[in-house]
Amino acid sequence: MWKWCIGLLFAAVASALTPQQVVVVYNEKSPLSKKAALRYAELRKIPQENMVGLKLSPNNLSRDHYSRLVEKPLLKVAGERGWRLASAVSLGGGKDIYALVLMPDCPLLVGRIPGSEKENPQLKSSATLDSELALLGAGHQLPGIINNLSFEGERRFCETPPAALSVCRIDAPDEASIMRMIEEPVQVEKQGLWGWVVVDSGGPYPMGDDWMREVANLAQRAWQPLFHESSRKTLATNFPMMQGVAAYFGWYAYPANGPFSETAPDSFRFLPGSIAFHLHSYSCGSIKNAKIWVGALLKRGAAVSAGNASEPYLHATIHPDIFYNRLLRGYTVAEAALQATPYLSWQNLVLGDPLYRPFAARTVNRVPQDNPFVQWSLMTAGSRGNYEQMRAKLPRFLSGRHGAFFAEAFAWYCLEHKAPGKAAEYFRMAMNGSQRHEDKLRNRLLYITSLFNKGEQELAKNMMRRCLEETMRSPHYAAVEATADVVIKEERDRERAEKKKREAEAKKAAEAAAKK
Repeated sequence: MWKWCIGLLFAAVASALTPQQVVVVYNEKSPLSKKAALRYAELRKIPQENMVGLKLSPNNLSRDHYSRLVEKPLLKVAGERGWRLASAVSLGGGKDIYALVLMPDCPLLVGRIPGSEKENPQLKSSATLDSELALLGAGHQLPGIINNLSFEGERRFCETPPAALSVCRIDAPDEASIMRMIEEPVQVEKQGLWGWVVVDSGGPYPMGDDWMREVANLAQRAWQPLFHESSRKTLATNFPMMQGVAAYFGWYAYPANGPFSETAPDSFRFLPGSIAFHLHSYSCGSIKNAKIWVGALLKRGAAVSAGNASEPYLHATIHPDIFYNRLLRGYTVAEAALQATPYLSWQNLVLGDPLYRPFAARTVNRVPQDNPFVQWSLMTAGSRGNYEQMRAKLPRFLSGRHGAFFAEAFAWYCLEHKAPGKAAEYFRMAMNGSQRHEDKLRNRLLYITSLFNKGEQELAKNMMRRCLEETMRSPHYAAVEATADVVIKEERDRERAEKKKREAEAKKAAEAAAKK
């Protein structure tokens, strides 16, 4: 059926970072850290001589403790084992080391250099352990950030060795999530990662929105089904997200909210091997806390995430568009992370297997042909993204067992191409064809919103009132209310004002009664 496209949908790269070029660092004081290290080494075939145990407290490190407990022991091992660290090429004999991976329960932060705040009170000199280790052996003593020479680079590590180490970390709020981060990528990369890409743009600054829009563009150019929420608000509380999400990029809220919050229904889980990133200054103040973004996303099933332990300033955070671009091109997480990070000795960190290549093996002959994500990619690639050609091919997919998925995916495609009228038509099809409560409700809300935006406001308002009445017992009712606050804003504002007035009158009457 698709004879014209049976090869690669993506240009996979032949060579990549090797297990011999990765050093695993674990905390000898933590049984979980050692257990995770051994499992990772087993699955990735990391040489025994690339394993290093350090005696660490999980608490943050002072600069002195970093030097004594981390930096000097690692440099000693590097010299003894003949490593040539990317960050210090003069050290060691000849075995290239390009990446480190920190196992659970390693400290998160390295503190200030004593006295630096007196010299310049505005200068932050704390950094994540991960970002500090990127400069291991480089003699970096500055009380602040340093330019990453690999930032925006496009050369593979095997082509041009990086000027710093790429440091990733495997950790999460619980042991089950940690072991999943280790085990799932090894399996997923055999066929490649297929699924929805969810982009939630509409943040407070143009630079961040440019990044998010570019992620959406990348997804479309890679023939991936795209869900792109572009309003000024993040996804609503308890939003009924679809299953099959392979990538999420959003901003700007704190703590974790929408379908990812700790209190949201358990029905939503990311696909195995997924990538999830929420841009916020404090998105990783604690890895173990599932209320904070990185912890929340990993707890929901993501295998790769990234964040900031403290304020990085927007321009200095990991750039999600570069990170996603490199992953789509077949790069490893380690390569993508280093090239997407503008500064080192700073607040950034990346969670995930540095050897993981989620998209390198995305070939259609490795995946069942009835996989809806494969079918969507083939259809859109075959049409070269042409709206009319896609619409002509769509009916045969709408009548199949994945019809609701194709209707929703095409509805979002219509929105991206400024066709809200057609989007409403296909959201209605998706609503009628969905079986799961979450899918039916999500498409119902999107249908109502599309009608409202294309000018059929009375119809949208009537449908919104009915939806409010019929979904009061739904666990996703907060998301219904969020849509109602847009579609029937005046009514909702009036209802809230009246409720507030009644409550004030009741309080006043109670106080008067108490005085009597």
